[in-house]
Amino acid sequence: MFHVKHDYSAQLEGLSEDQIARLRALEDLLRRRAIPLGMIARADGSSLFDRHVLDSLRARRCLGPDDHLLADIGSGAGLPGLPLAIARPDVHVALIEQRGKRAAFLELAVEELGLSSVSVFTGPVEQYRREADVACARALAPPQVAWNLAAPILRPGGRLVYFAGASWASSEAQELTGRRISTEIVAQGRVAGEGPLVMMWRTAEPRDEE
Repeated sequence: MFHVKHDYSAQLEGLSEDQIARLRALEDLLRRRAIPLGMIARADGSSLFDRHVLDSLRARRCLGPDDHLLADIGSGAGLPGLPLAIARPDVHVALIEQRGKRAAFLELAVEELGLSSVSVFTGPVEQYRREADVACARALAPPQVAWNLAAPILRPGGRLVYFAGASWASSEAQELTGRRISTEIVAQGRVAGEGPLVMMWRTAEPRDEE
C-alpha cells in the first residue's frame, strides 16, 4: 500500500530556501489577488500559509518517483496544485479550471512564481485529453462526484488524492468500495474541523504491490 507518514509539523522539510520563498510568494499572491476575487474567504487571510499552502502540501508524500503528471481538478486558486508544483518541480502539474477569471489568476500565478512545470487548462475536466498519474481534488465535490470527474483522465492504476471534509465517515468508504473504488486514509486532518486525506483507485485496476 501507499503509506504516508503522519507528520504535519514537517511539511517544509527537504525544501530549499528558494522553494520556501516561492511558497511565501504564493501566500502573498493569494492575499493580494485571490481573496479580493472571492476565491478564498477573507476570514482565512490571517492563516493563509497554514490553512491553505501547508494544507495543500499534505499531498506531497502521495507523489511517487514514477509520477510525472498531476492533474489538479477544479483548481480554483491553485490549491493544492501550485504548492505541490513548487515542492515537486520534477512533476508536471496541470491546473484544470473551467471558470475564466480563475483560470486567468492561475496563469498570472504561474508567471509570477516562475513555474515552468505547470500548465493551465481552461475548460471542464471532461475536455482534458492527457492521462494523469495522479489527480487531486480539494474543496471540489462529494467523494463519488470527485472520483467520477477524475477517473476518465487517470491512467490505468492511477489514483485520486481527495481532501475530504471533516464529515468523512466509514460509510462513505464503504459506499465507494461497493462501486469497486478502493480507499485509504493516508493522512489525518491537522487541526480540528479538518478532514483526512483519502487516496482512491479502481479496485478492478489495482496499483502495483508496493
